[in-house]
Amino acid sequence: MTPEKLLAFQDELFQELVAGTGLAGLLEKYSVWIDAPVVAVDTFSRVKAASQNAPHWPEGKILSLSLSEKDSHRYFLHEDGGGWEAFGLEITGRGKEVLGRLLVLEAPGEKLKEKEIISLGRQVACSCALEFARERSLLAVEQKYKDDFIFDLLYSNIEAPETAVARGELWGWQLDRPHLVVVFELDQYEHFSPDARLMEEIFELARFTALKIDRAPILMEKRGELVAILPVEGRNKKKDKARVKEFASELCRKVRKKISPRLFRAGIGRVYPAPTEIFRSYQEAKVALELGRLVPSAGDAPFFSDLGMVRLLYNTDRQELDEFYRENLGELAKYDQELGYDLTGTLKSYLVHSCDLKRTAQALFLHPNTLRYRLKKIEELLEIDLEDLDTKLDLMVAFKIKHLLPPGT
Repeated sequence: MTPEKLLAFQDELFQELVAGTGLAGLLEKYSVWIDAPVVAVDTFSRVKAASQNAPHWPEGKILSLSLSEKDSHRYFLHEDGGGWEAFGLEITGRGKEVLGRLLVLEAPGEKLKEKEIISLGRQVACSCALEFARERSLLAVEQKYKDDFIFDLLYSNIEAPETAVARGELWGWQLDRPHLVVVFELDQYEHFSPDARLMEEIFELARFTALKIDRAPILMEKRGELVAILPVEGRNKKKDKARVKEFASELCRKVRKKISPRLFRAGIGRVYPAPTEIFRSYQEAKVALELGRLVPSAGDAPFFSDLGMVRLLYNTDRQELDEFYRENLGELAKYDQELGYDLTGTLKSYLVHSCDLKRTAQALFLHPNTLRYRLKKIEELLEIDLEDLDTKLDLMVAFKIKHLLPPGT
């Protein structure tokens, strides 16, 4: 392509930018020059805009894209029962950050003019990057207003449910439905570092993940914490719980894969029918998040409602918890430490296996008589009777407390 034609094309792109026709105007101009359909997608393969001669995919539709193994510019699209080949060009921003892609669709039996597509496409990609940046700026302003409202919901600053519902309608949120809160936390977050940009990516990933399970979340990010307020049906608790768990676990898995070996955790509050009670679910989600960190068996995204006794102990004075633990298991822990034994582990396994001698022996790879000897020794050291129900309950509580106390206790 001659320099004169390239300058002419640049001038036409500039006119589109001045006219404010957005991505659609830029893609339409590009499409006319290369005589091929063009689609712009973001990093999640969501359609941002398309030329008029492209398939009628609505904005926001997630395309099924796969990269060719032979050519890093070639993609395969599988949509609506059909398939397309496409030539892709990255749309990059500051610091070569990938914002999205231009996809030039190839009609069956036709060959794209790749040199022309590349030379013109680079100009279009630069102009599209400006549009992406402008859109991001507008969304940031909009999110600021949303965050102010979400803050009021999370900290019980709205007294009348009708007021919350009316304000939510401005953003398309149906707050007259039951909702719950999920709180995610990025481990070792540092605001003045790449973590701030990472949280922006996690924010978009959360929106994308929630939409896959048919949930439009209300999202807010604040210094390493991502808050998601999710609507639920409220008619089938088991189904609602499964969908929320799927969302939280999938997001945790995706983020951990991206940031390993750092951790990304979640906590899930209970469902509340009124928007003025969302703050309760938020507080519960934060407690569940903290307990998930302290109690490994709770999993990566525990529900507050599933934490049982542990959530009651969490609000108990730490000195009282420490005294209770020492009264019930202190002597056994001291004996193990001095002699290098693990009678504490034996006792815990015995309680976990419902005090079933056979199952416990199998789990510990011990002969039943060896296990009987160990349990007898435990009874002597602690001066207890393991057949007594109250004693077993006290010991189980003491083991729960162990997770809540500082390491080395």
